[in-house]
Amino acid sequence: EVLEEATAEGDEEAIEDAQDAVEEATDELEDSTEDLADAQEEEADAQADLDEAEAEVNEEQTGLDIEEQTEEAIEDGVAPEEAEEQTEEALADDGVEEVEDGEEPVPAEEVHIPEDDGVEEVVGGEEPTPAEEAPVEDDNIEEVTPEE
Repeated sequence: EVLEEATAEGDEEAIEDAQDAVEEATDELEDSTEDLADAQEEEADAQADLDEAEAEVNEEQTGLDIEEQTEEAIEDGVAPEEAEEQTEEALADDGVEEVEDGEEPVPAEEVHIPEDDGVEEVVGGEEPTPAEEAPVEDDNIEEVTPEE
């Protein structure tokens, strides 16, 4: 506006001052734009560093979980290699069924969850069934007597 007024009045000095002000404002805008771009780049770098750090923490925690669960399995009598393999599989399986392109996921209401896990619940005051008396499903193992 100042430049337009100075031009209309024919005031050469005011025109030069207005042009200098426009140049200065343009330079400041360019500098601010560069500063903003630099700040955005720094923010992206910081986020990448944060993501990498979180991935490392998750990887370390998973490693600790594998070690801990493997040790527990070995204490329970599972072979070390098998224990580690079972633990890694259990941690990798999040229970989420992958849905292929074009397939519809199964609604939660239709997912079948078995009710009976075969474990007898003991209510307060009751005695659990001794192992010798507990019903055992046929395991297809033929009993052999010492005479045979």
